[in-house]
Amino acid sequence: MSLNNKTVFLTGAAGGIGAAVAKLLHQQQANLVLIGRNEANLNTVNESLGGKHTVVVADIATTEGIATVIAAAATGVDMLINNAGVNDFGLLPQQKNIAQQIAINLTAPMLLCQGLLPQLEEYWLGLWQYWLSWF
Repeated sequence: MSLNNKTVFLTGAAGGIGAAVAKLLHQQQANLVLIGRNEANLNTVNESLGGKHTVVVADIATTEGIATVIAAAATGVDMLINNAGVNDFGLLPQQKNIAQQIAINLTAPMLLCQGLLPQLEEYWLGLWQYWLSWF
C-alpha cells in the first residue's frame, strides 16, 4: 500500500515510539499531522523530518483536544494512527491516574475514530489503526 501523498494523523507523535513511526511514514512520503501535548517536542520531531509536516497541539484526554484534532481534518485525512498511550506501572491500589489512562488509551481513540470516520470513508485508503503505546 502506497502512502505517497496520503494524509496520516499520528497521535502521540512527540514520544519515542511516535517519533519513530513518524520517521517511517515520512520515508514513505506520507503527509503527517503530528499530534501531541508537547509543542516543543512535536516541533523537534517535525524539524527532524524537514519541517514539512503539520503540528497539532492537543490533549486528547479532553473534549477540547478531541475537537481540535477533528477540526484539523477539515482538509482531509486518509489514515489515523492512535499511538498515544499512558500507563502507570504499579499495583492497582497505588495507581493515581486511572481516569487518564482510560481517557487516553480507550476513550480518545474511539472518539477520534468516530469523529474522523466521515473523512476516512471518503478516501480509498480509508483505514484506521489502533496503535496504543503503553510506554
